[in-house]
Amino acid sequence: MFKLSNPSPVLNAMLMASLDIFSQTSVEDLKEKQILLTGYLEFMIKSYFPRKSRHAINRLSGGKRHMPSVEIITPSDPEQRGAQLSLIFSVPLTPVQEELQKRGVVCDIRMPSVMRVAPVPIYNSFTDVHKFVKILYEIFQSFVTEEKEFDSLTNEDYMTEMHGDDSLNSSANSSTCPSPSLSDTEPDFVSATNKHYINQ
Repeated sequence: MFKLSNPSPVLNAMLMASLDIFSQTSVEDLKEKQILLTGYLEFMIKSYFPRKSRHAINRLSGGKRHMPSVEIITPSDPEQRGAQLSLIFSVPLTPVQEELQKRGVVCDIRMPSVMRVAPVPIYNSFTDVHKFVKILYEIFQSFVTEEKEFDSLTNEDYMTEMHGDDSLNSSANSSTCPSPSLSDTEPDFVSATNKHYINQ
């Protein structure tokens, strides 16, 4: 509450700076970019991580250690979701969050098992999405190569509770680490798309 009738000049200045950002774009453009950003994140996760794997990182199958699996529980229809994907890993959530934070990546978590990744169209770029997936991929690879063991149980029980036993029976993507390798250099179309939105 202000004793005078006029609002705070400091707060007004901050509000003007925020409104200036919106004057440089439109809700339609932000919606378009949001759909593309979240879609690109979904594509990258599905391309580079196994899904619904019965093999947890601290178990062996045929003598091979497996890349942790990632399941997207957010609807795949862009009209039924916002600018975020909710993920469940086959390894405990806390170690993943800690490793991401060490690398400067902050994601929202919902205990016991869900991480919410939210590329925001007003300030995140397609490069940011590419970097996030690359960092997560490197973290999971380190879990494999270092033969990391977890004191707590994996998230398989939680996944089974949500989807039933069938959610763990798919073997299409449950083998060893995916064959594609994530390059330090983003794809050309990512750079081109970034420039498109920057120049608008």
